[in-house]
Amino acid sequence: MAHVLQDSITTEQKDFPLHSPIVVVPNPNIERWLKINLPKYAPANISLNVRYIFLEKLFEDIFLEGAPSSLKILNQSEIEKLIFKYLWKHKSEKFLSFLENYLESALRTFYLSKKLGIYFKDYELNRSFWIADWAKEKGISIPVFSKSESSKLNEVSEYYNFQKRIYSD
Repeated sequence: MAHVLQDSITTEQKDFPLHSPIVVVPNPNIERWLKINLPKYAPANISLNVRYIFLEKLFEDIFLEGAPSSLKILNQSEIEKLIFKYLWKHKSEKFLSFLENYLESALRTFYLSKKLGIYFKDYELNRSFWIADWAKEKGISIPVFSKSESSKLNEVSEYYNFQKRIYSD
């Protein structure tokens, strides 16, 4: 498959020498693998001027072109910053009381915000029914991508409700 991709890139570079071919990748590991292995199939054993982008970025570039700057797709670090700010601001509220000692440290709060950011991204892919349920409560309709059904059993968990509130707010 890499050979076919490199042939396509080579053809595009010959046809449009000042244009960078775009390769959409699902994750950084695939991007790294392609950067290492595509030159093996290139005519000169070198692969230059190729733009690797993630699918989310491609969607943002296509669908949000010309849209207001307030409307954008957040990257992972922006999500983590928002979660950190939210946790730090609300750390003394009752719904976070089970994390009271943990949230006293900015370093621990930062670590928790990084973990939650990763979980939320995973939920959008593998537990989209949670996200859809949370959005529905706010009157927002979003598609469900995972095959699992929504489970009301999770709603009794204090941790589930904590994540739901952070994601929803």
